[in-house]
Amino acid sequence: MPIQPSPNAWSCLPTSCATAVGASVRDFINHIGHDGSEVIWPELAEPSRRRGFHIQECIDILLRAGFAVTPIEVLPRLAPAFSVPSFTVLYQDSEEAAFSRFSDFVYRGRGVITGYASTVGHAVAYDHGEIFDCRWPHSYRYHRKASEAFGFIGYCAWQINTIQP
Repeated sequence: MPIQPSPNAWSCLPTSCATAVGASVRDFINHIGHDGSEVIWPELAEPSRRRGFHIQECIDILLRAGFAVTPIEVLPRLAPAFSVPSFTVLYQDSEEAAFSRFSDFVYRGRGVITGYASTVGHAVAYDHGEIFDCRWPHSYRYHRKASEAFGFIGYCAWQINTIQP
């Protein structure tokens, strides 16, 4: 999977989705219908002040292109109502097992991981444990085990699979 550079600091999500499926970033963003540049929160610093993109916009494009997207959370949370505190679902009753499960999915498939780079939301593409980080203005390619060293903490893997006709 060749890494594609993000066209700006707020387009890592569609860039990562396009990279994961081998599509053109420009075409992917055009299909969404906006470029994410609208300033919604002028009091915030770049790129947080921009509209950016939501994963649901990307999922719509991927579904139309014949791809299914499945979220795999590191630490899923559960609550029967908004009025009660949520409960963290731990696999085998340990955070270590939950992180291991998450990594297993990243090593077995391809897709996009959403998380944080420093204090800003960020997304990267992955393919069988290799990370394709389109961070603007520089792109990085590294192994899943090196994510934290590159300043990226992922919390959800969006596994992308071709829909069988």
